Amino acid sequence: MNSAPAYVTLSADPETVPVAVFRGRIAHLEKLINVDRHSCANERERARWARTVRRIGSELIATTCRRATAEDWERRERIIDRSTDLLTARFVA
Repeated sequence: MNSAPAYVTLSADPETVPVAVFRGRIAHLEKLINVDRHSCANERERARWARTVRRIGSELIATTCRRATAEDWERRERIIDRSTDLLTARFVA
């Protein structure tokens, strides 16, 4: 079901976290993608933003939650796909 973006290194054992932590990690990546990226004023800030997105995205991909709902998993997939698209476009274009 989940294929990791090329920039991600997966650990052998995913980290199992409480649902609040899982949702918090999703929300953090959503904020990075939907809010923070628009605040980058120069290339240095955009590079830092990209490094942060890679790190947070990697953490989210390597996270699992037993109590997460189907909506939580869909939200996770959407934001991972969006971050992958943005990072790919940033470095290809």
